[in-house]
Amino acid sequence: MSNEREKSIVSVVWNVYEKEIKSMSNGSIVLVKSPKTPTSESETGFEAKDLLLAALGSSIMYELLKEARKMRVDLKKAKIKVKGISGGGTKLPKFKEISVQIEATTTGDESSKIKELLRRLERNSIVLNTIKEPTRIRMKATFEV
Repeated sequence: MSNEREKSIVSVVWNVYEKEIKSMSNGSIVLVKSPKTPTSESETGFEAKDLLLAALGSSIMYELLKEARKMRVDLKKAKIKVKGISGGGTKLPKFKEISVQIEATTTGDESSKIKELLRRLERNSIVLNTIKEPTRIRMKATFEV
């Protein structure tokens, strides 16, 4: 992997008339229901912590499918379950532990390739690597009236 810096940009949009948060990147859209409001108590949708786990699971699934194709592992079905344990005696809300369970079905015996496939998943998942290592995050905000 090169040391070149690559920029990824995702636009996230919401307005008072929408019931969804819209994230857009490279022509794709992800819609998430807005947090509970007095008019939508029954529509809970994802919470912020669920979005983090979904991002991790989706990133790993994306890499699993990409690497399996490269390695000629004939996947027929794949499921990833991501579980987060909150707490840990810290003042900030965060997960103290995250576990990832991958279940996959192939057409034949691919056991000789599984170890390498898992190694590639851990190496190539940007979300996994961002969560595992400290990452500098800078926030700026502008509020208009």
